[in-house]
Amino acid sequence: MIEDGANIGLRELKRRATENAIEESAIRIALEEGPDAVTVERICHEAFISRSTFFNYFPTRDAAIFGRPLTFESSPRVDEIFNAWGHDLMVGIALAVLESLGAELVNTDVARKRMALYAKYPDTADRISWEIGAARRNVEAVVSDWLVRHPEHQKLDDPYEEAHVVVTMSAMVGEELFKIWMQRENDLVITLEDIVGARERVRELTRPYSG
Repeated sequence: MIEDGANIGLRELKRRATENAIEESAIRIALEEGPDAVTVERICHEAFISRSTFFNYFPTRDAAIFGRPLTFESSPRVDEIFNAWGHDLMVGIALAVLESLGAELVNTDVARKRMALYAKYPDTADRISWEIGAARRNVEAVVSDWLVRHPEHQKLDDPYEEAHVVVTMSAMVGEELFKIWMQRENDLVITLEDIVGARERVRELTRPYSG
């Protein structure tokens, strides 16, 4: 995870160009002909890559169309991030989730086209919503486990209730982060500054009105 906006190396740029070509091909076919028309063979043909290269980048056809599935489990690395951000778990969760997805860059054009795909094929959005719900419950389990092991960071009496609340708020941070990204063009580096900025927007929105 790139937290400081450091420059991306040439190797990463080449890898990213291939990844972008795969996703853009998959989403273009899905938008024009429907998700069922997308095949690994067609993606490979349009992106000028081999099947082995495709599977080096994405585990399945659906991952290329809709984005990689989130697999989030307790690990020493997750503990390291949470330990560093125990004072601000909304940021810590965002960092850990993005790192688990292997995200260092986000392609805003691909993100916009995915949103158009969900709007054009609502049943696809319903399926993605279910997967997001399952992923969120998984994140809650990891966060509650960490809170049980680190009660000094608990703000509520019940670590499971706190995990639910903080993950819900972290999802709001993710939505605000997405809004920030959608104001920009092409590939952009995911930075800690943007994540903290999104968290501040959420805090401002949840602050009691004093007028």
